[in-house]
Amino acid sequence: MDDTTQDNLTVPDDFRLLPAPMPPMLPDVVGVSSNKRFFSLSYEGSKPFWSDGRAGATFSYYAAYEPFVDHLAVAINLFDVSLGHDDEPPTHALLVDRANAAVYVGEYGAVARFLRRQHPPRRPPTPEEIEEANNRLDELEKLNLDQLREMGMFEFVFGPKPEMQDRCAEMVAWLDQYITEELIRPYVAAAEAGRFEAFHYLNRLKQRIEYSRKINTSSRMTH
Repeated sequence: MDDTTQDNLTVPDDFRLLPAPMPPMLPDVVGVSSNKRFFSLSYEGSKPFWSDGRAGATFSYYAAYEPFVDHLAVAINLFDVSLGHDDEPPTHALLVDRANAAVYVGEYGAVARFLRRQHPPRRPPTPEEIEEANNRLDELEKLNLDQLREMGMFEFVFGPKPEMQDRCAEMVAWLDQYITEELIRPYVAAAEAGRFEAFHYLNRLKQRIEYSRKINTSSRMTH
């Protein structure tokens, strides 16, 4: 499928548009290597995973996935869906539209089917393509520790790389501009209705504010 056909793809009406747009650095933070317009985000096989319908890879949980899906600007839109957990497959996935800087949530199978539409029909691979695929497999076997950490491996032991954390911090700061009174109201309403998740996110916001105040106070005292 050429770029013109990709541009003509229409996101299904039953995919829900998230209020906050795609952070411009999200594809880089996630490590998307595809040049396709659309890609998905979900959690599968104990790792976050991006896919363009054919290509895909795991990526960092702590320095990409969790800070994005658990950010206040995103989280409340996911209260009633599951992007996947260690003990269950995803029922839904995020669909990211790079061309329009938009993020949608849709049923997992529907998102996967939509992504496949941005690719040309499958055909038998050529000898050159088979050789290229084998070379890529050989390269995967030779990945060093730093490269594996880029893919979210060994995070429980070593944590994410500092440069990954820096890119992630930039994304979080960008999303922070969408934390407004209007955004907080639904969280308060959900908390009052007994939604534990809402209490959790409001408490995290309170902790962030308190930490920021301490840092600012300490900075003024040293100057």
